[in-house]
Amino acid sequence: MTDAVVLVGGKGTRLGKLTNEVPKPMISFHGEPFLEYLLIQIAVLPFERIFLIGGYLIDQIRERFDGRYINGVEVLVIEDLDCTGTLNALRFLPCSLSEKFYLFNGDTYFNFTDITSEVERFFVNTENCSIYAVFVDDSSRYGLLDVDKNLVVGFHEKSSGAQQGYINSGISVLHRGVVEKAIELGGKSLERDLYPALSKQKSLLLIKSAIKNVYDFGVPEAHENFPSFLSNTISGGFLLCDRDNTLNSDPGYVYDPDQSELCIENILAIKKLCSDRRLIVVSNQSGIERGYFSEKQSNIFYRYLKLKLLRQNLTSWGYYYCPHKPDKLSNPICQCRKPNIGLFNQVSRCWNVEKNKSIMAGDSGTDRMFAIRAGIDFCYFNCK
Repeated sequence: MTDAVVLVGGKGTRLGKLTNEVPKPMISFHGEPFLEYLLIQIAVLPFERIFLIGGYLIDQIRERFDGRYINGVEVLVIEDLDCTGTLNALRFLPCSLSEKFYLFNGDTYFNFTDITSEVERFFVNTENCSIYAVFVDDSSRYGLLDVDKNLVVGFHEKSSGAQQGYINSGISVLHRGVVEKAIELGGKSLERDLYPALSKQKSLLLIKSAIKNVYDFGVPEAHENFPSFLSNTISGGFLLCDRDNTLNSDPGYVYDPDQSELCIENILAIKKLCSDRRLIVVSNQSGIERGYFSEKQSNIFYRYLKLKLLRQNLTSWGYYYCPHKPDKLSNPICQCRKPNIGLFNQVSRCWNVEKNKSIMAGDSGTDRMFAIRAGIDFCYFNCK
């Protein structure tokens, strides 16, 4: 098990009135908070949980995200009761936090360069902590890393001139024991205490070229330009795909990972369709409302499925499901159950689905009707 932690406590003072009543990660772009887009990028990896930790206006973040599942990953919100530093905030995380965990800045957008390589790195155990670095032509807003081969050996403060070099992307891989020891020694800040101490010990690894499209919208000009930047990264063709009997075998109301296997022939064909499309799973899961399994069990099953797909070099970018029974008496206003297009509308909130490039893949007339109503092509699959 590996968890992710996202620091969401920044006040965003450089953005002025924009953050007087809204925490920086909750600033809206294209109708959705920045944090929604960031969590989608993070949850592409097979994390079990994502902890959002912060203090400033944390109730807004809690109301939106606490207890949700994003791409099969459970999201939990933790309040930083001290607000005395980015390192000290981590002491409020639960003792069940995984020994190795990923740490993300909650105000910096990114894409992984190569998901397959990232998954391989995800399962590598190392005693050292790591920083994901990005090479930039102008480091004046950030400060440079002092690099020696695959190690970070020092940090330089921001300079007035434009300098090329590696900067901290806002992503790191830490170990709970290392963090706890640093806090015990009086450390408050990741940037001023933990990272410099690790670099002096030559125990802070450098990860290069693993991410792209890094964007910190923390100053007014960057904030103004971010919507167009974001549009370019979330637009394109999509393969919306049914789950049961399309991606995995379906013995009936499946929720136990041991009950089902990948539909390998389908997966090979779907991989070809995804050469220029993102895969997103859209599924009717009435077993939740019927009481056959819980929402958590459905997401655990999907998380195992997502990992199996990743090991087949197939990335799933989202899991959108309808928990309702096909009973109009119990759910007279349900719009999410296919062939209704509520799930398509949910996908479209955070992705710009170009319909002429997108396809629905499924095993039933319901999926075909969903495609027709959504205005996209349909491709029939059946698990053999």
